[in-house]
Amino acid sequence: MANFWENTAGQGSCLGPRVPHLAEIFQRVKQPSRLGLCLDTAHFFEAGYDIRTRKGWNEAISEVETLIGLDQILAFHLNDSKTDLASRVDRHAGIGQGKLGVEAFRHIVKDARFKTLPGCLETPKSADLHEDVENLAILRSLLKKAGSAKTG
Repeated sequence: MANFWENTAGQGSCLGPRVPHLAEIFQRVKQPSRLGLCLDTAHFFEAGYDIRTRKGWNEAISEVETLIGLDQILAFHLNDSKTDLASRVDRHAGIGQGKLGVEAFRHIVKDARFKTLPGCLETPKSADLHEDVENLAILRSLLKKAGSAKTG
């Protein structure tokens, strides 16, 4: 069973906002096969990876592939960001309600490399969780339009 390591926005003294930082952790652990990545979309953006475009997404994922390996990605936290690119401030927003915008999630959720991996909404919620229903509806609508996104 793998332990998850999540990328961070880089606030304060947190480890892991940049992929090379995560790669170093993988290189230093005794059993890297027992460690897996959960990639957080807001954290990627807040740490300075402009994943709003397919090109930016592919560049970020290419860095993960080169330095760590795609097989180490086990899950995603799907959330928008209330703060700007490279803000290093971790503030989540609902899908399409932040600085990433809804179109960023089109190429993320349609990336064929990750179609079997789980995604978890880590967005603001009220007691009745109606926001989850709304956010899931948005993400599902992006999956229905015009086939799968190309990976390259």
